[in-house]
Amino acid sequence: METPRHHVPVMVNDCIELLDARTLRTSVFVDMTVGTGGHTEALLQSAPRSTVIGIDRDESALELVSEQLKDYSDRLVLVYGDFRDVDTHLENLGIEKADGLLIDAGMSLWQVDTPGRGFSFRFDGPLDMRYDRSQSMDAEHLVNTLTAEQLSELLFQAGERGWARHIAANIIAHRRRRRITNTQELVAIVEASVPAKYRAKCRTHPATKTLAAIRQAVNSEMDAIETGLTNAARIAASHARIVVITYSSREDRIAKTTLRRLSTHYEETKDRFVDTVAPGPPFSINGEARLASPTPRPLVRILTKRPLTPDLTEQRANPRSRSAKLRAAERIGEVNE
Repeated sequence: METPRHHVPVMVNDCIELLDARTLRTSVFVDMTVGTGGHTEALLQSAPRSTVIGIDRDESALELVSEQLKDYSDRLVLVYGDFRDVDTHLENLGIEKADGLLIDAGMSLWQVDTPGRGFSFRFDGPLDMRYDRSQSMDAEHLVNTLTAEQLSELLFQAGERGWARHIAANIIAHRRRRRITNTQELVAIVEASVPAKYRAKCRTHPATKTLAAIRQAVNSEMDAIETGLTNAARIAASHARIVVITYSSREDRIAKTTLRRLSTHYEETKDRFVDTVAPGPPFSINGEARLASPTPRPLVRILTKRPLTPDLTEQRANPRSRSAKLRAAERIGEVNE
């Protein structure tokens, strides 16, 4: 096995500045995707009087961070759980509001370089790909149960435009003979689905998008960004900052759309929080007195009209950062403020 690569957090200075970590005192910051703790450590160092809550679905990552950041144990609280439930996690800790929240939607190189997790085409390992290894659904289940149409749609949405149907058809054909259980078996199917002349032109491995699509589906990553941002806005204190970093056009589009929705109006749906101003003044219809319906109001103000990207120095030092896009918003003060 190769030695796992050191995971370098991206756009650290931008995150610290946008979260206002250096000036806020005795604050509560939430790293909603703690990973291997790069951004968490930066927050702890930049805000020496503040507490940082670190949330992650990967228990192994939390164990690693607990050891690496043991010098900050008096100000660091690690929580095992889904960052979509950030409001519940803080409530369980007795914390009403957060002064800054960060989502880094990227996958850790530490996870990628662990063959037993099944995230990479570089190693042979079980088709797992779960961040939370306690959940029942893994990549093997998806690959071996989805229909050709479902697989094709999954790959298409993840950016595999040219060969989605061909890859899906070959997966179905292969599993009729035997169950697909490991990464190299799946990688071989994908490679065989893409003609050699096209593989030669690819700047990335031909299986990259397929593995990403399956990983995203296993971990519900797209829904996590939308729900996570929405609940971050709910739990944010007045004027608290929310920062989100994404690594694909699809992720960025969801982040952009969600922040735009939160910055224009926030209406009640069946299973979502409602934040509205008070009912309007009374009025009458056919002599019957009525109250005007509550008016949905914005929850956040967008701080980044366009996403920020790493500067050339960071991109050269950390090539993985090249695809990163950062968006930020600020929680709007309460109505009575």
